[in-house]
Amino acid sequence: MRIPTDAEVVEAVALLETPRRDEAVRVLARAGEVAIGPVLSLANAGDGGTRAAAIEVLGAVGGGDGTADGRLDVVIAGLGDADLFVRFAAVRAIARLKPAARRLVAGLGSADPMLRQATAGALGGLDVKDVVPDLIVAASDPVAGVRGAAVTALGAHALDVVARALVDGDVVVRRAAVGVCRVKGLTPLALRACAGDPDSQVRQYACDALARDPGAGPELVAAFEAGESAAGRSLVALGHPAGERYIAALEARAAAPHDPSVRPGEMDDVDAAVEMLVRFGRR
Repeated sequence: MRIPTDAEVVEAVALLETPRRDEAVRVLARAGEVAIGPVLSLANAGDGGTRAAAIEVLGAVGGGDGTADGRLDVVIAGLGDADLFVRFAAVRAIARLKPAARRLVAGLGSADPMLRQATAGALGGLDVKDVVPDLIVAASDPVAGVRGAAVTALGAHALDVVARALVDGDVVVRRAAVGVCRVKGLTPLALRACAGDPDSQVRQYACDALARDPGAGPELVAAFEAGESAAGRSLVALGHPAGERYIAALEARAAAPHDPSVRPGEMDDVDAAVEMLVRFGRR
Protein backbone atom coordinates (compact mmCIF):
# COMPACT_ATOMS: atom_id res chain seq x y z
CA MET A 1 0.00 0.00 0.00
CA ARG A 2 1.53 3.29 -1.13
CA ILE A 3 1.81 5.99 1.53
CA PRO A 4 0.48 9.36 0.28
CA THR A 5 2.98 12.17 -0.17
CA ASP A 6 2.80 15.31 1.97
CA ALA A 7 1.24 17.17 -0.95
CA GLU A 8 -1.41 14.48 -1.34
CA VAL A 9 -2.21 14.69 2.36
CA VAL A 10 -2.67 18.46 2.14
CA GLU A 11 -4.93 18.03 -0.87
CA ALA A 12 -6.97 15.31 0.85
CA VAL A 13 -7.48 17.41 3.98
CA ALA A 14 -8.89 20.18 1.77
CA LEU A 15 -11.17 17.66 0.04
CA LEU A 16 -12.76 16.71 3.37
CA GLU A 17 -14.78 19.92 3.05
CA THR A 18 -16.06 19.02 -0.43
CA PRO A 19 -18.34 16.35 -1.94
CA ARG A 20 -15.17 14.33 -2.64
CA ARG A 21 -14.70 13.65 1.06
CA ASP A 22 -15.06 9.86 0.71
CA GLU A 23 -12.04 9.85 -1.58
CA ALA A 24 -10.19 12.04 0.94
CA VAL A 25 -10.95 9.63 3.80
CA ARG A 26 -9.40 6.76 1.86
CA VAL A 27 -6.23 8.76 1.18
CA LEU A 28 -5.87 10.03 4.73
CA ALA A 29 -6.47 6.60 6.24
CA ARG A 30 -3.33 5.46 4.40
CA ALA A 31 -1.35 8.48 5.52
CA GLY A 32 -1.14 7.43 9.16
CA GLU A 33 -0.19 9.72 12.02
CA VAL A 34 0.81 12.62 9.76
CA ALA A 35 -2.91 13.18 9.05
CA ILE A 36 -3.94 13.54 12.69
CA GLY A 37 -3.00 17.18 13.31
CA PRO A 38 -4.66 18.66 10.21
CA VAL A 39 -7.80 16.57 10.65
CA LEU A 40 -8.42 17.17 14.37
CA SER A 41 -9.62 20.73 13.85
CA LEU A 42 -12.04 19.72 11.09
CA ALA A 43 -13.83 17.30 13.42
CA ASN A 44 -15.22 20.33 15.27
CA ALA A 45 -15.80 22.62 12.32
CA GLY A 46 -17.61 22.81 9.00
CA ASP A 47 -20.80 21.03 8.08
CA GLY A 48 -21.93 17.62 9.31
CA GLY A 49 -20.41 15.82 6.34
CA THR A 50 -17.00 17.33 7.01
CA ARG A 51 -17.15 16.53 10.73
CA ALA A 52 -18.25 12.96 10.07
CA ALA A 53 -15.48 12.40 7.51
CA ALA A 54 -12.87 13.84 9.87
CA ILE A 55 -13.97 11.52 12.66
CA GLU A 56 -13.82 8.55 10.28
CA VAL A 57 -10.19 9.44 9.60
CA LEU A 58 -9.37 9.83 13.28
CA GLY A 59 -10.65 6.34 13.92
CA ALA A 60 -8.54 4.90 11.12
CA VAL A 61 -5.10 6.43 11.72
CA GLY A 62 -2.53 6.44 14.50
CA GLY A 63 -1.75 3.91 17.19
CA GLY A 64 -3.35 2.93 20.47
CA ASP A 65 -6.80 4.08 21.52
CA GLY A 66 -6.24 7.71 20.56
CA THR A 67 -5.78 9.00 24.10
CA ALA A 68 -2.19 10.20 23.74
CA ASP A 69 -2.70 12.23 20.55
CA GLY A 70 -6.13 13.68 21.40
CA ARG A 71 -8.13 11.68 18.88
CA LEU A 72 -10.24 9.87 21.45
CA ASP A 73 -11.50 13.04 23.15
CA VAL A 74 -12.58 14.44 19.78
CA VAL A 75 -14.27 11.21 18.74
CA ILE A 76 -16.12 10.90 22.06
CA ALA A 77 -17.32 14.48 21.65
CA GLY A 78 -18.72 13.45 18.28
CA LEU A 79 -21.19 11.14 20.04
CA GLY A 80 -23.04 14.25 21.16
CA ASP A 81 -23.03 15.99 17.78
CA ALA A 82 -26.38 17.27 16.53
CA ASP A 83 -25.80 15.57 13.18
CA LEU A 84 -26.87 11.90 13.05
CA PHE A 85 -24.11 10.98 10.59
CA VAL A 86 -21.45 12.45 12.83
CA ARG A 87 -22.75 10.35 15.72
CA PHE A 88 -22.68 7.25 13.54
CA ALA A 89 -19.11 8.05 12.48
CA ALA A 90 -18.10 8.45 16.12
CA VAL A 91 -19.60 5.06 17.03
CA ARG A 92 -17.65 3.42 14.19
CA ALA A 93 -14.44 5.21 15.15
CA ILE A 94 -14.75 4.12 18.77
CA ALA A 95 -15.23 0.52 17.62
CA ARG A 96 -11.86 0.81 15.87
CA LEU A 97 -10.02 2.62 18.64
CA LYS A 98 -11.22 0.21 21.36
CA PRO A 99 -10.79 2.52 24.36
CA ALA A 100 -11.61 1.41 27.88
CA ALA A 101 -15.40 1.48 28.23
CA ARG A 102 -15.05 3.61 31.36
CA ARG A 103 -13.90 6.53 29.16
CA LEU A 104 -17.35 6.72 27.57
CA VAL A 105 -19.67 5.98 30.43
CA ALA A 106 -20.29 9.60 31.45
CA GLY A 107 -22.35 10.01 28.28
CA LEU A 108 -24.94 7.59 29.63
CA GLY A 109 -25.84 10.17 32.26
CA SER A 110 -26.23 13.08 29.85
CA ALA A 111 -29.44 15.09 29.74
CA ASP A 112 -29.31 14.71 25.95
CA PRO A 113 -31.07 11.47 24.90
CA MET A 114 -29.20 11.44 21.59
CA LEU A 115 -25.89 11.37 23.43
CA ARG A 116 -27.12 8.66 25.80
CA GLN A 117 -28.20 6.51 22.87
CA ALA A 118 -25.00 7.09 20.89
CA THR A 119 -22.91 6.30 23.95
CA ALA A 120 -24.75 3.04 24.57
CA GLY A 121 -24.38 2.20 20.89
CA ALA A 122 -20.64 2.85 21.01
CA LEU A 123 -20.26 0.70 24.13
CA GLY A 124 -21.77 -2.15 22.14
CA GLY A 125 -18.47 -2.45 20.28
CA LEU A 126 -16.34 -2.59 23.42
CA ASP A 127 -15.61 -4.85 26.38
CA VAL A 128 -18.26 -3.61 28.81
CA LYS A 129 -17.62 -5.81 31.84
CA ASP A 130 -16.43 -2.79 33.86
CA VAL A 131 -19.53 -0.71 33.09
CA VAL A 132 -22.29 -3.31 33.38
CA PRO A 133 -23.99 -1.48 36.31
CA ASP A 134 -24.11 1.73 34.25
CA LEU A 135 -25.63 -0.09 31.29
CA ILE A 136 -28.21 -1.78 33.51
CA VAL A 137 -29.37 1.67 34.59
CA ALA A 138 -29.45 2.79 30.94
CA ALA A 139 -31.59 -0.23 30.07
CA SER A 140 -34.37 1.43 32.11
CA ASP A 141 -34.00 4.80 30.36
CA PRO A 142 -37.29 6.55 29.50
CA VAL A 143 -36.19 6.72 25.84
CA ALA A 144 -36.67 3.44 23.97
CA GLY A 145 -33.65 3.96 21.71
CA VAL A 146 -31.40 4.26 24.75
CA ARG A 147 -32.91 1.16 26.35
CA GLY A 148 -32.45 -0.85 23.18
CA ALA A 149 -28.84 0.23 22.68
CA ALA A 150 -28.04 -0.55 26.31
CA VAL A 151 -29.56 -4.03 26.05
CA THR A 152 -27.51 -4.72 22.94
CA ALA A 153 -24.33 -3.52 24.65
CA LEU A 154 -25.03 -5.67 27.71
CA GLY A 155 -25.39 -8.83 25.66
CA ALA A 156 -25.08 -11.84 27.94
CA HIS A 157 -23.79 -9.81 30.90
CA ALA A 158 -27.27 -9.29 32.40
CA LEU A 159 -29.76 -11.99 31.47
CA ASP A 160 -32.50 -10.57 33.70
CA VAL A 161 -32.28 -7.26 31.85
CA VAL A 162 -32.54 -9.01 28.49
CA ALA A 163 -35.55 -10.99 29.73
CA ARG A 164 -37.26 -7.80 30.88
CA ALA A 165 -36.56 -6.14 27.53
CA LEU A 166 -38.27 -9.01 25.69
CA VAL A 167 -41.60 -7.81 27.07
CA ASP A 168 -40.89 -4.08 26.73
CA GLY A 169 -43.77 -2.04 25.36
CA ASP A 170 -41.61 -0.57 22.59
CA VAL A 171 -40.69 -2.68 19.57
CA VAL A 172 -37.24 -1.07 19.35
CA VAL A 173 -36.33 -2.58 22.71
CA ARG A 174 -37.85 -5.97 21.94
CA ARG A 175 -35.93 -6.11 18.66
CA ALA A 176 -32.71 -5.40 20.53
CA ALA A 177 -33.45 -8.09 23.10
CA VAL A 178 -34.33 -10.84 20.62
CA GLY A 179 -31.26 -9.86 18.60
CA VAL A 180 -29.10 -10.48 21.67
CA CYS A 181 -30.79 -13.84 22.26
CA ARG A 182 -30.27 -14.82 18.64
CA VAL A 183 -26.58 -13.88 18.52
CA LYS A 184 -25.62 -15.00 22.02
CA GLY A 185 -27.62 -18.22 22.10
CA LEU A 186 -29.81 -17.13 25.02
CA THR A 187 -33.23 -18.66 25.65
CA PRO A 188 -34.83 -16.98 28.67
CA LEU A 189 -38.38 -18.13 29.35
CA ALA A 190 -39.79 -14.77 28.22
CA LEU A 191 -38.42 -15.41 24.73
CA ARG A 192 -41.11 -18.01 24.04
CA ALA A 193 -43.86 -15.39 24.07
CA CYS A 194 -41.95 -13.40 21.44
CA ALA A 195 -42.69 -16.13 18.89
CA GLY A 196 -46.15 -14.59 18.73
CA ASP A 197 -45.04 -10.94 18.81
CA PRO A 198 -46.95 -8.57 16.48
CA ASP A 199 -43.65 -7.39 14.97
CA SER A 200 -42.32 -9.63 12.19
CA GLN A 201 -38.65 -9.06 13.02
CA VAL A 202 -39.18 -9.88 16.68
CA ARG A 203 -41.04 -13.07 15.71
CA GLN A 204 -38.38 -14.18 13.26
CA TYR A 205 -35.43 -13.55 15.58
CA ALA A 206 -37.25 -15.13 18.51
CA CYS A 207 -38.09 -18.24 16.52
CA ASP A 208 -34.50 -18.49 15.31
CA ALA A 209 -33.22 -18.30 18.90
CA LEU A 210 -35.81 -20.79 20.14
CA ALA A 211 -34.19 -23.47 17.98
CA ARG A 212 -32.02 -23.98 21.09
CA ASP A 213 -34.97 -24.34 23.51
CA PRO A 214 -36.47 -27.86 23.56
CA GLY A 215 -39.37 -26.61 25.68
CA ALA A 216 -40.51 -24.04 23.14
CA GLY A 217 -42.41 -26.50 20.95
CA PRO A 218 -45.93 -25.20 21.67
CA GLU A 219 -44.99 -21.58 20.98
CA LEU A 220 -43.14 -22.52 17.80
CA VAL A 221 -46.02 -24.66 16.56
CA ALA A 222 -48.45 -21.78 17.16
CA ALA A 223 -46.14 -19.37 15.34
CA PHE A 224 -45.73 -21.78 12.43
CA GLU A 225 -49.47 -22.26 12.15
CA ALA A 226 -49.81 -18.46 12.07
CA GLY A 227 -47.48 -18.34 9.04
CA GLU A 228 -44.02 -17.73 10.56
CA SER A 229 -41.56 -19.77 8.49
CA ALA A 230 -38.72 -19.19 10.96
CA ALA A 231 -40.74 -21.25 13.44
CA GLY A 232 -40.78 -24.12 10.99
CA ARG A 233 -37.02 -24.03 10.67
CA SER A 234 -36.63 -24.14 14.43
CA LEU A 235 -39.09 -27.01 14.77
CA VAL A 236 -36.98 -29.02 12.34
CA ALA A 237 -33.80 -28.09 14.20
CA LEU A 238 -35.37 -29.27 17.47
CA GLY A 239 -36.52 -32.55 15.94
CA HIS A 240 -40.13 -31.67 16.77
CA PRO A 241 -42.75 -33.73 14.89
CA ALA A 242 -44.39 -30.55 13.56
CA GLY A 243 -41.16 -29.80 11.74
CA GLU A 244 -42.14 -32.39 9.16
CA ARG A 245 -45.01 -30.12 8.12
CA TYR A 246 -42.45 -27.45 7.31
CA ILE A 247 -40.40 -29.96 5.32
CA ALA A 248 -43.55 -31.01 3.46
CA ALA A 249 -44.28 -27.39 2.56
CA LEU A 250 -40.73 -26.99 1.26
CA GLU A 251 -41.12 -30.14 -0.82
CA ALA A 252 -44.41 -28.83 -2.20
CA ARG A 253 -42.84 -25.55 -3.23
CA ALA A 254 -39.87 -27.31 -4.84
CA ALA A 255 -42.25 -29.53 -6.81
CA ALA A 256 -44.72 -26.80 -7.77
CA PRO A 257 -43.01 -23.39 -7.87
CA HIS A 258 -46.15 -21.49 -8.84
CA ASP A 259 -48.78 -23.20 -6.71
CA PRO A 260 -50.53 -20.40 -4.74
CA SER A 261 -51.72 -22.87 -2.11
CA VAL A 262 -48.19 -23.45 -0.80
CA ARG A 263 -47.29 -21.61 2.39
CA PRO A 264 -45.61 -18.18 2.07
CA GLY A 265 -42.19 -17.10 3.34
CA GLU A 266 -39.01 -18.41 1.80
CA MET A 267 -41.25 -20.94 0.05
CA ASP A 268 -42.26 -18.20 -2.40
CA ASP A 269 -38.85 -18.87 -3.96
CA VAL A 270 -38.23 -22.39 -5.24
CA ASP A 271 -34.45 -21.94 -5.01
CA ALA A 272 -34.74 -20.90 -1.36
CA ALA A 273 -36.97 -23.91 -0.67
CA VAL A 274 -34.46 -26.28 -2.22
CA GLU A 275 -31.63 -24.60 -0.29
CA MET A 276 -33.49 -25.23 2.97
CA LEU A 277 -34.10 -28.85 2.03
CA VAL A 278 -30.37 -29.26 1.40
CA ARG A 279 -29.64 -27.59 4.75
CA PHE A 280 -31.83 -30.12 6.54
CA GLY A 281 -30.36 -33.08 4.66
CA ARG A 282 -33.46 -33.73 2.55
CA ARG A 283 -31.67 -33.31 -0.79
